Amino acid sequence: GTWEALLAGRAARAIGRFSGTPAGGRVASGDQGRPLGELELVFAVAPGHPLADAPEPIKPEIVRRHRAVAVGDSARNLPAVTIGLLGGQDVLTVPSMQAKVAAQIAGLGCGNLPVGLAMPEIEAGRLVPKLLAESRMTGTSYCSWNTSVQGKSLQWFLERLSDATLPRA
Repeated sequence: GTWEALLAGRAARAIGRFSGTPAGGRVASGDQGRPLGELELVFAVAPGHPLADAPEPIKPEIVRRHRAVAVGDSARNLPAVTIGLLGGQDVLTVPSMQAKVAAQIAGLGCGNLPVGLAMPEIEAGRLVPKLLAESRMTGTSYCSWNTSVQGKSLQWFLERLSDATLPRA
């Protein structure tokens, strides 16, 4: 939904975007946008989940047997973007990252979470981190903007963004 909001003019910029660029459009992204930094992810499950006791590293064919929890793409017209799911895997789709964390704590599924959200739950014993045999444990977070909206506020924002030292997630 982020790309759609930018392309339709419902948003001027998107901060923290974590997916590829849609075909065509007037959106600055990737090399034309601004990388904000690397987002570190951790695969985690509830202590009572079957994968909590699985020997590590866990192979994809084992993970595929268990439901994943994913945040739904809110796009209305563009094709939905899927990140980090395995083909053939059952998926529980939730509306937000907070709902994803809650579903994983409840043992409803497994999946990758940003370290900053997962660590308090891991430290409290509500989630267990697991090492996967094949996983992408980091990804680049971006700021993108609608290139048809090039005003002084965007320039001011981008200058401040360039000056900022962002903490690691």
